[in-house]
Parts: sequence; structure tokens; C-alpha cells
Amino acid sequence: IYIDAMPSEVNNAPTNASVITTSSRASLFLHCNLIILPDSVNLIELIQMVSSIFTHYFSWADAVYEAIAKNMDLQAIMDITAPILKNPIYLTDSSFKMLASWGEEYAEVNPTWRYQRKYGYLPYQAMQNLAESGELKKLYNTPHAWKVTNSKGFSTLPFISKAIRKDGVHYGNFYIIEFNKPLDACDIELADYLGRVLSNALQGSLNYLESSSLYHVHFLEDIIEGTLTDK
Repeated sequence: IYIDAMPSEVNNAPTNASVITTSSRASLFLHCNLIILPDSVNLIELIQMVSSIFTHYFSWADAVYEAIAKNMDLQAIMDITAPILKNPIYLTDSSFKMLASWGEEYAEVNPTWRYQRKYGYLPYQAMQNLAESGELKKLYNTPHAWKVTNSKGFSTLPFISKAIRKDGVHYGNFYIIEFNKPLDACDIELADYLGRVLSNALQGSLNYLESSSLYHVHFLEDIIEGTLTDK
């Protein structure tokens, strides 16, 4: 992104670059993708604002890497991520077992969220709807983060799903639920980024998520220990 803050000369922006400029100077960038602002906008202040936003996001990314390097748990990564997204978020393994989450207030209005936080797993009806609608396969196999607006299994609010995959194997999912503010392209990009970081972490000894098979590790453990009491 180029910000046209030069007083007179034209910035040497390459063809098809994204340039933020003002109305009176837009004709100087005919071969670029333009964001045109009124002449009254102070572009120097805009540069400072954009710089602070990038610094904010880079600080989050550094904090996530540091948490992984220090072998901190998934909940710590969710706690680091929550302030930058400001919506309920959670991580699951391949059996949709909730491993870490943030967003206590969402439990007050959403029974599915309350159920999953209490028992760890999605309600049977939600899983059945996901399987019958074909969404379950999409949630497992869609490589990029995407916004889901008309889900059969999660009909209350839109959400972003990011499958965490490595070498063709599905390990889990990261979710952002639209509750406190509308989901946007920035949320999708951040979900993609975090998913890639967690996928790369699976290469080393810090294997945060169990690998996927027909019999999921956490699900079997809960059956053996007798902690599953619901259909």
C-alpha cells in the first residue's frame, strides 16, 4: 500500500499498486488501484495511523510466536488473540472437542455455546445437521479461512472457520463468532494467519492438536473415563 503524501512529485508506485491519494491528485496514478480521499484529509496523520495499526498486528504475531516458543498452552494463545478480534473465539480438535476459548458473555445468549463449554463437544443435533448438510466436510477440507453465514449446524450467528491442516491431514479448527462486532476481511486474514502458524507448529515437538482419524483421541478418552453423559 502506497500513501501519496509527497507535496508535489509523484511517488514511484508500480503499475496496479494500491495507492491512497486525494481527489486533486488521483489523475497522477491512472494505472494504480486507488483509494481516493478528500483533499482536506491530512495524509501525514494517515501514515501515522496506518503505521500504528501494522505495529499493533505485528505485536500480536510476535506474542503468538513467543507463546509457542515457550510451550504455552492453547488457552494462552486464545487469550493473546481475543483482544485483537473482540469476538468470541475457540479452537477444537478434529472431533470438534473444544480445546480453548474466549467469550464468556456469549454463553448468556447462545445455548449451543453453553453446551459446548460445559461438555466440550457440540450437541448431537448440531453435529447431525453439519453432517447431513455437507458442512462437516467443508469445515474439515476448506484450506483457507471463510465466513459461514447460513450454517445448518450453527444457525444463530455468522462465523469464520479456519481448518488447521498439515500434509493433507486435518488437525482441528479455529473459529471466530460474530457477536460483538461484524466480521470482516481483516478477521478472515487474521484467522488464516493464526491457522498457518499453528499448522507450522505441528512440524516440531509442540504438537498442540491430535491428528485426525476415524476414532478421535479426545473422544475415546472421554468415553473410557465415563465423562460423556449426553446422547
